[in-house]
Amino acid sequence: MSSAATTKAVRAHLKAAKEALAAGDPPAARAACGAALALDDRSYDALVFGGKAAFAGGDLTAALASYRAAAAVRGDHPAAWQGMAEAATAAGDLAAAAEALERLLGIAAAAEGVEGAAPIPPEKVLDWTIRSAAALMESGRWVEAGARWGKVLAWGCGDSMGERAVVLTEESRWAALAGAAECALSEDGVAAAAAGEAAAAAAATKAIVTPAEQHAVRVAAEMAHGALPNSTLENAVRAFLSQGAGGVALALFDPRLHGALLSRAVARLTAATGAAAAVDVLDEAEALVSMCGDGGGAVPRIVLAAALEAAAGLDLGLGAEEEGWEEQLGASHESRAESEVSLERRVAALLSHGTSAFPSVHDQDPTVAVAAAWLTLSSHGVGVGAGAAAGAGRSGRAANLPGSAAAAAALPPAARAVLLQALTRGDASSGVTTAASAAAAAAAPPPLGLGATALGWGALAEAALMADDPSGALDAARRGLRAVRSVATAATSRPPLTMTAAAAKDTKDKDKMGTHSPKVILTPNSLQDGYTFPQDNSNP
Repeated sequence: MSSAATTKAVRAHLKAAKEALAAGDPPAARAACGAALALDDRSYDALVFGGKAAFAGGDLTAALASYRAAAAVRGDHPAAWQGMAEAATAAGDLAAAAEALERLLGIAAAAEGVEGAAPIPPEKVLDWTIRSAAALMESGRWVEAGARWGKVLAWGCGDSMGERAVVLTEESRWAALAGAAECALSEDGVAAAAAGEAAAAAAATKAIVTPAEQHAVRVAAEMAHGALPNSTLENAVRAFLSQGAGGVALALFDPRLHGALLSRAVARLTAATGAAAAVDVLDEAEALVSMCGDGGGAVPRIVLAAALEAAAGLDLGLGAEEEGWEEQLGASHESRAESEVSLERRVAALLSHGTSAFPSVHDQDPTVAVAAAWLTLSSHGVGVGAGAAAGAGRSGRAANLPGSAAAAAALPPAARAVLLQALTRGDASSGVTTAASAAAAAAAPPPLGLGATALGWGALAEAALMADDPSGALDAARRGLRAVRSVATAATSRPPLTMTAAAAKDTKDKDKMGTHSPKVILTPNSLQDGYTFPQDNSNP
């Protein structure tokens, strides 16, 4: 058969295949493609149609094989790569899907600015970019995925495809902001886990440690990593949260994503134990409440735990030349007193957020129990328990004479016994040692933070002292001192961590500017002015 005759016969088979696909008959379409390939086994169109027919018939393996063969014949044409991306996604082969989508974006970039080349519609390129970012993210390739989400957002700023830029839908913009934030968080989480494992391994080489001790070292190292500067992560999360002001991003509250900035503020507080870091925690907690309300019931517990750590940072005053609650250092006595009242009321408001009733010391969650005790002893009566007088004293500052009626009413013996049980149950130093205890820990309330533990023992010691129970007060005070020591040495007892290059540069830049954790709230439209995503050196 002559070359012209072969070409004509192949086209006839391809027409039959196309008609069979349109009629919903994949087997007939595959047969027609097979006949075409029998005449020309390097027919690009026959291989692509063969992939389409196999995909339509549910044979994903054959579809992928056919598309790969087509791409080997002509790698600069998008049809085979589009089919491969679709089939690989359906087959759950995310690596293959990501590769195909990257090839498509490369083809689109190559066509730009080439005289005589037919440009690919920008809507299609945007779709490929979104799908590429999603596939890379699902594959755990966080850095590359974050860069791709940045490309998606650049479309919204008119920075892609020149004058043919398309307008992002609100749904696509939200997906890109959420994706960029999730990628930054996940990348940081991988680094934190690596730091934790390295610290645990280092501890094991220096001494015989129990699983619980290894767990404690691992958690401490991960927390220390969370205190390191990471402007890329924080800007990504703030950009996502700013989009949520319209309500789109808050349709489903995600504690890990929405609470990321608060978690990092708590980590910095744990490392610094100073008033400035404590106030930062209050700022972030209030911002979370303002943005998310009760977050489907999840926000109150998150901000309660954070507020207790802030209260501990202010109560203990462990920073150099620290004045604790008197935030306005160097101010007059009157203004410092006003600042103390303001800070204490801010803490109390966060501890009470989302609750219709006064938190109970009998709560099964030890953190809630400690919060109830702290509020009961609050010096400004912002949450006074039944029978206690307003201004009954704040934990750590007993204001009533031992044995007085007001003191006895603040935390009676039954309440003190329950608080003691809660503090023992919520001891943050108890690590996970077995699979059974790990399962039990997962079902139990989160353990007390270091600061909350110190506050709890302080409240118990104060209440026992005011109720004329010197033995109980002494025991609680001893345990409280151990808790305070744990807070004070939390940062120094951690193994040294190596900053990433980005974190080191971030710290250096902040030192030059003399700034401390700047809170730049970015709106979606201001991304191009202040929000830089990780560099993407790939196409387009």
